[in-house]
Amino acid sequence: MTNRTPGKLIAFCGLDGAGKTTQLDRLARHLERYGTVFRTTLPTDWFRQDPAVRAYLNQEIENTDIFLSELALFSSADRLRYLRSELQPRLAAGEIILSDRHILSAYTSLLAAGFKDLPWLMSLNRLMPVPDLTIYLDVDPAISSQRVLARDGAAHKRQEVDLEFLARTRAAFIDQPWGPDYLPSYAIIDGSGPADEVEAKIREAADALFDGVGAG
Repeated sequence: MTNRTPGKLIAFCGLDGAGKTTQLDRLARHLERYGTVFRTTLPTDWFRQDPAVRAYLNQEIENTDIFLSELALFSSADRLRYLRSELQPRLAAGEIILSDRHILSAYTSLLAAGFKDLPWLMSLNRLMPVPDLTIYLDVDPAISSQRVLARDGAAHKRQEVDLEFLARTRAAFIDQPWGPDYLPSYAIIDGSGPADEVEAKIREAADALFDGVGAG
């Protein structure tokens, strides 16, 4: 669903270890000149802390069609609840929302796990506002895996360092099987370079949303 509110929704997507959190925090500070900035993460803890979801992330459960459909329904319900209770009021108030992950992260993860019915998955999320800007930070799976291991050590989730799974996820982000017209603005940015260079490219893409808007 197109975002028709006074607010702006910017989503960060990419593999774990791509630098999403770092760059989201940097962009948040930069965009404060344009208004109130709200930082969030999707899905919420309601989904992420579920035992079955944790088993999925640790590759301890078989990815059957039934189980992946269950995950799709659960993640969609989580997003819709959060949309109603948190995102809609903030967008209506004109806030700038920066989301660490959004609907594309669900699409790419499930596709990489073997889920086939993307049209059904998209229909589940049809009421979610499409971001005004989606930033995909692209890094090689080997780099993202190394970053996760350095960050989390033994606490990492198996899926986060599974190079084959990560390669399939990355391919989905690049190939955009949801169609080129699904998103109004989709920026693929190389996340493997120096953080300052990555930040400059993200700022350029984000500032374009505020052309004609005076800094506060």
